[in-house]
Amino acid sequence: LPLSASLVLAAPATLPAAVRIAVIPLPPQTFSFANDVNDRGEIVGIHSNGSAVRAFVLTKKGAGVFSFPGSSFTSATGLNDPGEIVGIHATDDGMRGFFRSRTGRFSTISVPGGAETTPEDINRRRQVVGHFTQLQANGDPLVRGFLLDARGLRVLDNPLGGFYTLPQAMNDSGTIVGWFGGPEGDDPRHGFVLRGSRWTAVNYPGANQT
Repeated sequence: LPLSASLVLAAPATLPAAVRIAVIPLPPQTFSFANDVNDRGEIVGIHSNGSAVRAFVLTKKGAGVFSFPGSSFTSATGLNDPGEIVGIHATDDGMRGFFRSRTGRFSTISVPGGAETTPEDINRRRQVVGHFTQLQANGDPLVRGFLLDARGLRVLDNPLGGFYTLPQAMNDSGTIVGWFGGPEGDDPRHGFVLRGSRWTAVNYPGANQT
């Protein structure tokens, strides 16, 4: 189906009279952000207690925090239905990605030649999507998307224009959504949908950014 504003605007005309809000029982915190949820209702995100920034995961067994070994900054950005998690952690030379198994084993995700690597999402087939930064000859950063799976690494440079390609999410069929910086730079921004090798721009009518 073609994308249209009606898909976005299809919402109830009135809000429910009462909304029940559950409070996640995390340790004492200065802030927490939830970044993703899977079909099992498990949630991952980022949590800070004022001295350390760690990832958190909420399952039916309860909530907990974790850090990439030896890192002072860890954020979980995505998870799939089996409970495998991707995210970022700080190193001496910038941010790198990680994969965390259901049993808590870590692997590093780092695009060769990239100054920083940020995985954003992982699906049931263990396909990981995200973006990485490359420094150009003049020192300016170039942000490119990537797809990592059993076949290897695929760089995602949108053919729609602009200097930035930032995939944000991917479903189990491999369809990817995200945003890119238009020919004018990174402002205004445009959404995109990538199905296989077909790129489609998504622009909300009348908006400067999508």
